[in-house]
Amino acid sequence: MKIVLFSDLHIFAHLGRTQFEDIAQAFLIRLLSYCRENKVEKVFFLGDWFHIKNKLYVPPFIKSIDLLRAFREENRELTFLIGNHDAPQMHSTDHSIMYAFQEYGKVVPLYDWIDLDDIRFHFLSYTNELPEFEYGKKNILLAHLDIKNFLMDSGFVCQE
Repeated sequence: MKIVLFSDLHIFAHLGRTQFEDIAQAFLIRLLSYCRENKVEKVFFLGDWFHIKNKLYVPPFIKSIDLLRAFREENRELTFLIGNHDAPQMHSTDHSIMYAFQEYGKVVPLYDWIDLDDIRFHFLSYTNELPEFEYGKKNILLAHLDIKNFLMDSGFVCQE
């Protein structure tokens, strides 16, 4: 089974320029084409679809819905994690804009897993809590997490 993973689109008119939205849209169009050409059935998005978590900018939202509809029409199975930029509250995934994508794929509120062949894929949205892994299985963690003491380009240092 072929799987594609991607994350951190951060769709937003950075510095007032929509070119970043256009780049994200072009990426999604190319990703769909890649999935078609390579017979990819599952697509895992690992968080931060949008950049601004407490405002909805309608044009990139509508473009996102149109593109997700195309993935669904081609029977690509989508799974969405909620990133820190997708949730308006720091320590909760409640009220995330990602829930608007439920019609197009599975949105993981906090933690979930699936078994594919002999591998257990763990999905972990942005949180401070890590799941317990079942030993004896091959485990792959797909998550949107901070790395303690990591220095972001904005000068912010991750604390957890």
